[in-house]
This record gives sequence, structure tokens and C-alpha cells, in this order.
Amino acid sequence: MITVSESAELVRRRGRWASFKTMEMYLQEVAASTYLNDVSNIARRNVLLALQNFPELMSQIRKFDACKIPESTWYFLLYPQGKMRQNG
Repeated sequence: MITVSESAELVRRRGRWASFKTMEMYLQEVAASTYLNDVSNIARRNVLLALQNFPELMSQIRKFDACKIPESTWYFLLYPQGKMRQNG
């Protein structure tokens, strides 16, 4: 409805959401729950694999942040070394 009417306020009122933040959370939840039904099996597998690995990734990021390692280097520290040699 937002894309048709271009009015988030209209959608918020019609949905009876008290705030834009509440509406935004609802719409994100709906998009997330329907997304995996709309993508290929390979994409679905990759999303679920990323989700499975996310806690370990966050643990590494917290360590980098605690050690004051610049964000610009995180990618290189996290990227598998074998892939760098293949692509680089």
C-alpha cells in the first residue's frame, strides 16, 4: 500500500499503529517471514547458513571492537584466507 499511495502516514492510520516505529517493525517482520518463500533454494540455503554463523561473527566483532581494531580492517580479518588467494 505504501508503494501505491506513497503515503506511509495513510498506511500507519489504516493499520492502526500508534507510531511509525511500530509500523516499521511490523513491516520488517512480515518481509522477513515471507522473504525465504520468494527466493531460490540456493539463496535460502545461503541466508540460513549466514544466520547460523552470525553469533560467531558477532563474537569476533566484539573482540575486534574491544581491542580497538579499526572497522576498515574487519573484512580482511574475517574473510577466509583461501578465498582471498583465489580471487586476489
